[in-house]
Amino acid sequence: MSMSTATSPPEPNDDANTRRGRRKRDTIIAGTAIIAGTAIVCVASVGFFTSPLAPNPAVASTPASKQSIDLAETMALPLADYKAVIPGLIPFDETVDAAVQVGTLTTTAALYGEQRDKPVARLNKTDFLGKPTPIVVLQRDDAWSKILTPSRVSLPSASDGDAPAQSAAWIRSENIVDLHTVADRVDVVLHSRTLTVTAGGKMQHFEVGIGMPETPTPSAVSGYLEARYVDQRQGTGEHPIQLTSLHLQTEDTPVAGGVGGVIAMHYYDVRSGAVSHGCLRLSAEAVAAVNALPTGSIVTVAP
Repeated sequence: MSMSTATSPPEPNDDANTRRGRRKRDTIIAGTAIIAGTAIVCVASVGFFTSPLAPNPAVASTPASKQSIDLAETMALPLADYKAVIPGLIPFDETVDAAVQVGTLTTTAALYGEQRDKPVARLNKTDFLGKPTPIVVLQRDDAWSKILTPSRVSLPSASDGDAPAQSAAWIRSENIVDLHTVADRVDVVLHSRTLTVTAGGKMQHFEVGIGMPETPTPSAVSGYLEARYVDQRQGTGEHPIQLTSLHLQTEDTPVAGGVGGVIAMHYYDVRSGAVSHGCLRLSAEAVAAVNALPTGSIVTVAP
């Protein structure tokens, strides 16, 4: 399923009547969002990234100039967006507990896999809403930066029902500008069904609705707050939907005609217990707290 327009935002849809059965998980649960009138899965996960990623000695000294490609070649690469599946990206299963550097792009830029020997995708300067794409930097290695990306590495149907919830990639450091430190974050604990928003060193705690056992929310992993938009057609009222970079691990999409398997945090009247396809259902007060965070803020989900 495809987006009807390039700028239409994703929309959550957690109607239990549309879910498909899947093997149960010990851990928690997953939700559904929709983009441009078509369903995509929402997933949230929490954990902590406790140590920097070590440079790969086989590629750490590779001059970035050897991988330099022109804009035409870059534009011919597959777009790394929320609905893309790009096997050349790097699976990311860490949790991030420290502040991160967040920036924007100078232009559409090429993404590289772990070996940095050839480009595998492109990341646009602006996102599907026409806003600057947030770039979350995990590691700097001279001319290279390792970043989180909004795409999937593989589909659950091609990964024995256990696909990575988050991906990463290498990018030329020169393509990133406006770097600044972001310590604000969202932490979700599935077993207690709590969501904590940390902003300016202050914490706010909220109850959160999580995914059903048939569609468990990935845990022990971090993503980031990718975008936000309002779509009253999805039962979220005037409360902005908060799209994350995390994806459902057990289903390509949990609803008929869905795409992307992306996880969102959003308002919904029914928001207590295991009630969604993986999305995190919040109160109006909780949505407002998340909405005050900058895009690029870390979102971590713990078991």
